[in-house]
Amino acid sequence: MINNNLFVGNNVTGNFKPQSEITKDIHDYSIEKLDGVLHLVNGNERIELAPITEIDKLIVKSFSDELGDLNESIYSLEKCGEIVVLLLYTYSETQKLLLESQKIRIHLLREAEKQICGEGYSDFQLNSMSEIVPLLRDLFINNRSIFIHRDKKNPDSFQMFGKKYRANVRMERPGIYVIDRFYKKYNKEYSFELTQIFGDIDFVLWNDSIGLQGNGQPLQSVKPNEIFKAWDEYMDFEQQVYENNLNDFGFIKYNSIEVDGDQLIFNLSENIYEEKVRNVELEFMSAYSDDGTKTLPTTINEVLAEKATKKNASIYLGECVNDGIFGDKLIFEIPRYGFFNGLKDEKGIIYVSDHSLKVEQKRRRKVVAKIDSKTNESANIIMKLSADDVVDDQLGTTYDPVNSDVLKKMFGNPNIKLKETYREAMSIALNTPDIALIQGPPGTGKTTLIKGVITRINRMNKNYKILVSSEQHEALFNVVDKLSENKFIPPFVSSKKYDADTDEEDNQHFEKNVIEFQRNFLLVCNEILRDVKKRDSKAVLITECVYILQDIKDNNYSKNYISTVIDQLKSKIISLGYYNKMTNEFADLYQCIKAPSTMNDVENLDFSTRNIIRKIEAQRTSLEGFYDDGARQLRDLQNLLERNEYNELLLDENTLNALLSEDDKQIEKCFSKYVEYVEGIKDRFIPREVNEFNGKVLDPKVLVKTISNKLSKESKEKPKDFFEIIETLMYRLNDIDAAGEVVKNYTSVIGSTCAQAERSGDIADLQNDKFDYVIIDEAARANPLDIMIPMMMGTKVILIGDHKQLPHYIESNYVNKFKLEKSRYSKFDENLLTKSLFQIIFENLDKAYKEGRIKFKRTIQIDEQHRMNPAIGTFISEEFYGGSIKNGERTVNNLNDYNMFNKKNVVWLNVKMFEGPEIRVDQSIARESEALRIISLIKDLVSKNPGRNLDIGIISFYKGQVKYIKQKLEENFPKSVLDNISCNTVDSYQGKEFDIVILSGVRSNTLTSPEKSLGFIHYSASRINVALSRARKLLIVVADADTYRKNEHFQHFIEYVKKEGYYGQ
Repeated sequence: MINNNLFVGNNVTGNFKPQSEITKDIHDYSIEKLDGVLHLVNGNERIELAPITEIDKLIVKSFSDELGDLNESIYSLEKCGEIVVLLLYTYSETQKLLLESQKIRIHLLREAEKQICGEGYSDFQLNSMSEIVPLLRDLFINNRSIFIHRDKKNPDSFQMFGKKYRANVRMERPGIYVIDRFYKKYNKEYSFELTQIFGDIDFVLWNDSIGLQGNGQPLQSVKPNEIFKAWDEYMDFEQQVYENNLNDFGFIKYNSIEVDGDQLIFNLSENIYEEKVRNVELEFMSAYSDDGTKTLPTTINEVLAEKATKKNASIYLGECVNDGIFGDKLIFEIPRYGFFNGLKDEKGIIYVSDHSLKVEQKRRRKVVAKIDSKTNESANIIMKLSADDVVDDQLGTTYDPVNSDVLKKMFGNPNIKLKETYREAMSIALNTPDIALIQGPPGTGKTTLIKGVITRINRMNKNYKILVSSEQHEALFNVVDKLSENKFIPPFVSSKKYDADTDEEDNQHFEKNVIEFQRNFLLVCNEILRDVKKRDSKAVLITECVYILQDIKDNNYSKNYISTVIDQLKSKIISLGYYNKMTNEFADLYQCIKAPSTMNDVENLDFSTRNIIRKIEAQRTSLEGFYDDGARQLRDLQNLLERNEYNELLLDENTLNALLSEDDKQIEKCFSKYVEYVEGIKDRFIPREVNEFNGKVLDPKVLVKTISNKLSKESKEKPKDFFEIIETLMYRLNDIDAAGEVVKNYTSVIGSTCAQAERSGDIADLQNDKFDYVIIDEAARANPLDIMIPMMMGTKVILIGDHKQLPHYIESNYVNKFKLEKSRYSKFDENLLTKSLFQIIFENLDKAYKEGRIKFKRTIQIDEQHRMNPAIGTFISEEFYGGSIKNGERTVNNLNDYNMFNKKNVVWLNVKMFEGPEIRVDQSIARESEALRIISLIKDLVSKNPGRNLDIGIISFYKGQVKYIKQKLEENFPKSVLDNISCNTVDSYQGKEFDIVILSGVRSNTLTSPEKSLGFIHYSASRINVALSRARKLLIVVADADTYRKNEHFQHFIEYVKKEGYYGQ
């Protein structure tokens, strides 16, 4: 390719004598090499060029032998008298990519586009985005070639050089590259050589990109799957249903509000009935205003208008907590946000809240918008792979899925032989170019698989960032707890349950895993140090001092505690030789702990004052801390002060309202005033000592911090050896808070529910806002829009679930209404709303692979279960999986050894309708006769297995029955028995297992239609599958057989029990 402008790369110049007359301008000719001789070529005209010197002969040798478009040489020509001067650019290597599968597409990330168009280099002077690609072709492509310098440390990245500019480029997939930044200048005198890449190469704008697909397909062809369009329209329908419910419910008027501890009591204008408000989320609107002129809405439309136009127009209450007594009062927990004392004496209205709906829809509409914008690479990939006609020619990597270390982490035995489908599942997960889907039927070890995959990823690259996600906290913690058994740093869970009663549960989970990490880490440290004789070195002394100072801090700078350790601390400081630098601080500290206080010690104060002091010390005086739970701590403090009649110490109302407003600008504006308030109120309640000679206030906290800072300054001069560092870590990580911070800052695995996954990116130090791997457990249970949140955050995504078990939750009544009214809202099949994204992608990719439309296999079903006795496992396999699930060899050891039911593993206890039918309770269904039969059954199990800890799970399809059974259990058994019994609905039990499972069917009626007789159970094969597959040893169904045989799955089970198990009363 002729090039008469200076390009890139090193070059050589040669002189040639034409063997015939040149009749045209030299620039009208090109050069071809034929039989080892260079020729000037123009149409049919050929002029041989003879090299003049030996150096010129080397240029002939370096010139490409290819003709026409396949000639990759870059050169320029000039004529000087009778001599032709040829300048040939030379490169260390030339790679020719001539196959269709070898074409290269270089995508521009948004930031790179901004550099060129509008926000970057002004000399480009582009008028529109359409000019970018032609410009880049001119700058960087010459003769179908680009010119690069490889990064030896990172083989997937390189610098691309062109006229005046260079670009950072990285490979995302084979054939797929992205530019993240351009640089204006570079050195033309290269101290390194460039590689020439020759072939089908082009640039692609982000808006014209399909994501990182490698086939050059325009982005317009990336169509959001119909499931997302259906959900988008369904959300409009949900909003209309809310407005209808609001109309039906109307208003509840109240006259005033009382504050009682942590509760609000609304004094109503008239009596209210329990059935109107029970299990209904409510909010309220007050007549309060600063100028006293506010008028309450009188119609639903006015309420909706005010909510839409005014921020904080209403305050969310949630469900009422009345203890069975209603009348003219409604009781709620104090709201987290919005409530202040000025609202107490004003009247207002209570009505149905859309708070939860708004939070949910805001999150999900954000996902829909991101999919529609086509700006997220991962979303574009998912849209393509979820299409019915998907075609993809990518190949995966070839990492070996397991080694002895991985097997040891997974099973505790490095020599175990891994089953073939398990090995293949791990291989697909690790080597997929983009997404892997693993179907794990009941008992197939999905959690163990996740543990193995993460162990293997960590061995591949310790710097990989991994997000583990699930729809529910229970499933998430199940995985996190399993991963915490490994000896590397456990996951940090970034998502939180917002129910106040579960905050402590979250903290206990995290603390349990941190303690396990501490134990393992300290064992490793002791192993390292076991042969090292402990030395009384400066490093050890410094570490011990730090440990004492940390203990003082952990004990809240208590004078009593300081008095027990100050002599020890002083002795070590003297041994270090630092005491002369801290004499004054120690003197003041001794006086501080011995001198009489201006008040009694906190421990001797009355209960109310102690509570106030604790709440003062809990105030969040940093903005970051205040945004966490500072509003709640402030409100609690104000309530305590008011209850104890310290009204003069209350924060002024305007500042309080601003701090509780959730408005960041208001909070930041008055935050310094709040900090001053906290410091001032500390002086009122918390004792301060005064130096008797100079009147200086003595604060133990200040003195200890000064000693700590001086110790830190002195100790920095002394370098530590390896063993001293290990000793320091041991002392430091004995502190639970310090260990927790290590987990948070250094773990490679973040855990989060799908809905809250976005916040996990703020904790992990991500490259390009992407986790290297996103692993989602129970993926078929996640709402399609919620699961997209973590999926869009992953470079590679691994979905593990089972679409033949529980589906994602959706209100069945809403779906039925949507079906009846969908002509007004949607053209989509309502069945799309009940289908999981996992199922859609799994079925599409499984079919596409079998038909040869995709090259890399991304789907697999694990085909061996290790939970259930074969008598249980065989029925599950044949009934729900077409007989494809084998029983693991050890499942035969899960015997019914409870001295009941003739040692059979499947049991049906028939409770006929005449013994008592089903009844309606609390918008649910219960059946007393079954509950009493279950109580009798457990009594038999306990009496026939004395001294044995029975592991029992009781399952029902209905909350009403669960509540009734729990009540009967508490009436009949001591805590020692109850501790080993769990009772809940089937929807809470996916992923869990028990030695004994008792299923209470509840439904018992004379209705002939299966749909009416069994309700949702009749349609829910997935729930039946889960209910019957939780037991390891013994599965007992307590139900009315005549009612349940109307369903084909239960009919088959009854027949199976009569043949293989125990059928009785």
